[in-house]
Amino acid sequence: MSLKKQRIYYFDWLRALATISVVILHAASPLLEEYRTIPAGDWWTGNTYDSMTRWCVPIFFMMSGALMLNPGKQESAANFIKKRASKVLIPFAAWTIFYLLVSMKVGDLEKNPEAAIKAVLSDNVYYHLWFLYVMIGLYAITPILRVYILHASRKNIELFLFLWFICTAVFSLISKLYDVEIGFEAFPASGYIGYFVMGYYLHKYSFKTSTKAFIYGLGATGLLLTIFATWALTEKSNGVFDGFFYKYLNVSVIFMSAAVFLFFKDGQKYIKKPENTVTPLKPFIEASLGIYLIHPFILLVLQRVLEFDAFSMNPLYGVPLLAAVTIAGSFISVRMMQRIPVVRSIVPK
Repeated sequence: MSLKKQRIYYFDWLRALATISVVILHAASPLLEEYRTIPAGDWWTGNTYDSMTRWCVPIFFMMSGALMLNPGKQESAANFIKKRASKVLIPFAAWTIFYLLVSMKVGDLEKNPEAAIKAVLSDNVYYHLWFLYVMIGLYAITPILRVYILHASRKNIELFLFLWFICTAVFSLISKLYDVEIGFEAFPASGYIGYFVMGYYLHKYSFKTSTKAFIYGLGATGLLLTIFATWALTEKSNGVFDGFFYKYLNVSVIFMSAAVFLFFKDGQKYIKKPENTVTPLKPFIEASLGIYLIHPFILLVLQRVLEFDAFSMNPLYGVPLLAAVTIAGSFISVRMMQRIPVVRSIVPK
């Protein structure tokens, strides 16, 4: 499959759905800490919503990898970093300051410079900003990864992904199940770099029908494993929530992420005019990063001011309703900000 410069329609669909899924995930998450204190059905509903959307953030890394690791893009490392620094560093700085103030206001952070500096350095400002920390690191290493991708064969990339999966996901699973630390590493085939490379790999190469069916099967297995293993571990820990299988670098989430990505890629060929499906989504897609960055604040306002959260009603319909209101508020806020010259740089399209 050619990686020449053209609009990738399934990326637009993925970006829109992943943005919605992030908000659903965060809308449902408060339910998970209340195992045995809320009705079992409510907890299972929250667990199911959260498990079903765990692929959302990895998908962003995978799309970025597919786009930025394209060896056809010839530019120097300095050029690459210069062009993209403002798109990440300005939002990072602005939203870090904003959420520092929010955290201090609600009492989650001491009101002094030392506490603020420690929070920034340790990625403890606000729960969703870790995404920008990772993206900054991935942007920084992209020029190096491009050289590798340029000279790597398909088999070589598959070996890279195999080592990443074993050393990152399988070893952590073994450590969890058997309470043993495994010292083997395969750096740099580690961390979120794996999602970056996997996105490029799944986007670039074609796969047999049997291979795609196998990956979809892994995705379904990953979903069921996330739902039921999370319950089993939480039950085992006497009701204290155990989110091991929610971790983005876990076996089950990797399976789900690969399956969702490939499903949308494969689905594009069955739509005669995919461009017609993207046009209505364009305003939302342009606001997607801003929605990601502002939605926790909207959720906080809904909770603290309007007393509207995951516990307000039956979560089966309450979580989607809360997510919908949050998305609407976030979207309107971001689109307004994108119209203001001084402010638009912190919510780039």
